[in-house]
Amino acid sequence: MGLFNRKSRVEYIHEAIKQHEDIHREYDQKKIKKITKDFDKAFKDLKKNGTPDELKSLLAYHYPFHCWQYGLTDMKETIINTQEMAVNLPEIGYIPPEIGQFINLNTLVIYGRVHSITEELQKLNKLQVLSIVYDGDFPEVIVKLESLEELVLTHSTIRNPHPKITELKQLKILQLNHTNIDEISVEITQISNLEKLGLIRNNITSIPSSIVNLTKLKELNLAYNPITNIPMNIGLLKQLKYLSLKKANLSNEQKEFLRNSLPNASIIF
Repeated sequence: MGLFNRKSRVEYIHEAIKQHEDIHREYDQKKIKKITKDFDKAFKDLKKNGTPDELKSLLAYHYPFHCWQYGLTDMKETIINTQEMAVNLPEIGYIPPEIGQFINLNTLVIYGRVHSITEELQKLNKLQVLSIVYDGDFPEVIVKLESLEELVLTHSTIRNPHPKITELKQLKILQLNHTNIDEISVEITQISNLEKLGLIRNNITSIPSSIVNLTKLKELNLAYNPITNIPMNIGLLKQLKYLSLKKANLSNEQKEFLRNSLPNASIIF
């Protein structure tokens, strides 16, 4: 069985994969080198001797691109039929075009920072949840994901959402926390089915009056923004149950106004 005896092979490969998942927490260069070497050795063994059935779900969930990269042909069916993935990328910053073959995905979480997204992503017409850390302008390919219900672009460097984000008619949850956004754009307030909006730790100073267009909004988290202005019509957000304005620069009068305007909402200052 190559480098591993039959009894210990699955255990060794599983351990090599699990250690690689935590490699970002390791600072010792010698240990990083060993973890990387063991990981490479494990995948080469899978290529040579085949993928054990008990490892296929784990590999499809975390390492589908590595399976492609190492030529694990016995993984193709499992990967294509996988519905949820939390993916470690083989090449930092780049989502490979093979993503277009993951046609049954409904949830995709990408670990690590990304600066390039292939247009093949738009083929995932069943995708409902996408979480990614993106460096650059808001990727247009994302607004082509018509089934998307939840979009998380937290810790990204984007400044504004794409103008066509309003085309995501199914979008209910939008998280744009820890970005470079400095205003709640008109486009955001036109996402008609939005129920939860997160804009934590940005540079927003004002809540626009157009926020009331989000008639289905239940949660609005604007914590750690230097907000000074509140719209007079905010009370029209009748469905709002939670509002966080932690660390906002609001006067006592403004806080009292919010409490009176939104009597059914839990408000955090």
